[in-house]
Amino acid sequence: MLLHRTELFPRLEIPIEGSMITIAAGGLPFLSESPKLIRRSLKDLAGKYAVHSPHPKRMAEAQDRMASAQAAIAESMRDAFALAILNTVAANATLLELVNGPKPIDRPRLRQAVKDYSGIDWSPATALLAEAFSTIFHADKSRKPVQQLLIHIDALKDAVDLERFKAQVVDWLVSHFQRLVQLRGVHHDDWAGLVQQLHEDAFLEHAGPLYFWCTQCEETGVFGTLQTSHIGMDLFCPKCGRRAFYIAAFHSTGGLTQAFELQDGALAAALAWHLTQCDIDFDDGVKLPDAELDFVVKDDAGDRLIECKMNHLLGQEDALLSTLYKNRNQLRDHVLIAKNQGIAFNCAACIVNLTRQQLVPLLKRMEPEPDADFVRVCGQILSFEDAPQWLKQNCR
Repeated sequence: MLLHRTELFPRLEIPIEGSMITIAAGGLPFLSESPKLIRRSLKDLAGKYAVHSPHPKRMAEAQDRMASAQAAIAESMRDAFALAILNTVAANATLLELVNGPKPIDRPRLRQAVKDYSGIDWSPATALLAEAFSTIFHADKSRKPVQQLLIHIDALKDAVDLERFKAQVVDWLVSHFQRLVQLRGVHHDDWAGLVQQLHEDAFLEHAGPLYFWCTQCEETGVFGTLQTSHIGMDLFCPKCGRRAFYIAAFHSTGGLTQAFELQDGALAAALAWHLTQCDIDFDDGVKLPDAELDFVVKDDAGDRLIECKMNHLLGQEDALLSTLYKNRNQLRDHVLIAKNQGIAFNCAACIVNLTRQQLVPLLKRMEPEPDADFVRVCGQILSFEDAPQWLKQNCR
C-alpha cells in the first residue's frame, strides 16, 4: 500500500481499435492466480479472439453505417445549435443590440452587456435543443442513417467487440499491477490474503462485477461477468466446467480511504499509527511560516522532526535520485525554518516509501549535505523498513 496514489490507482492508456482510451483505475485488484498466469491466459484469449473475430466485411459495413449515422446526427445538431443561437439573440434585446453594433464583439463588450446572464431568456435555445435531441432518439424512416443505427444495434458489436475490449482493459490493469508487486517484492498469495483480510475488516468493499474467462473452450472461449462480493473460491466455466480465471476489484472505504487521501498516503497513516501504538507523544501537521512539519515528536530531551514522502517508484532511477535530493532539501529547509522560529531539533529524518534494498544504492550516489545545522541534527533519509528501529533509538 506504500505507493503513490497515481501509481496505486493509475490512469491507463488503452489502445482499442487504433485509438487511445484513458481508463482511470479506482480499485485494488484481487486475482484468482498470479499476475504471470493471468496475463498468459489473457494472451491465449486474445489469440482466440483474433482467429474468430467478426468477418472483415461485416466490420467494414458496420463502420460505414456508424459513420453515416454520425454525419446525419452532426448535420442535425449543427442546425439545432444555429437555430438555438439565432432565436436566443432575437428574443433578447441586449444580445440583438450587441450583434447589430460594431464588429467584432470582444469579451469586455459581451460582459458589459450581459453582466451575470440573469436577464437573458434562454427558453428558445432550451426548447430547440430539446427538440433536436428528441428527433435524433425518435428518428423515423426519413432519417435513414439514424434509423439504421437504432435498428441494427449489432453494428456496434461488429465495430467494437465489447468482450474483447473488456479483456484488453483487464490485461492492461493486470500488467500494471504486476509491475507494482514485483517492485515491492510482494508474493501474489500475500497480496491476496491482505485484500481478503481488509475486505473482512470492512476496509475494502467489492466493486463489481467480477470478470471471469475460460481459455479451454473452443473458438473464442468464454468471457463473462458475475455479481458477487465473495472471493477466494474457485470459479468454473459454465460451458465446459473447467476452472476459470477471474479478477475482482475492491474500493477502499472508511479509514483506508482517509489514509489514501492524505498528502503522503498510507505512509503517513502508518507512521502515525506506529507512534500511537508505541505511546510516543507527537504533533502532526505543525504549521510554521513557509512550512508545514509532518511530525514533531515531543521529548524532554528535545524534539525530533520526521517528514514523510510518498515518492513515485515506477520511473527511471535518475528521476528517483533527483526526487530524493528534493526530499532531503525540504528536510534541511524545515530544520532551518524551525530554528528561525526558536525550535531546535535534536535529530531529523525523512521517511520514504522505498525499501532498504532500493534506497541504499541511491544514497551512495548522493553528495553529502554540507549545511551545519543539518549535520548537527544528523539529518537523513530513511526507508520505511528502518523507521521503527530509528524511532526506537531516537524517540523514547
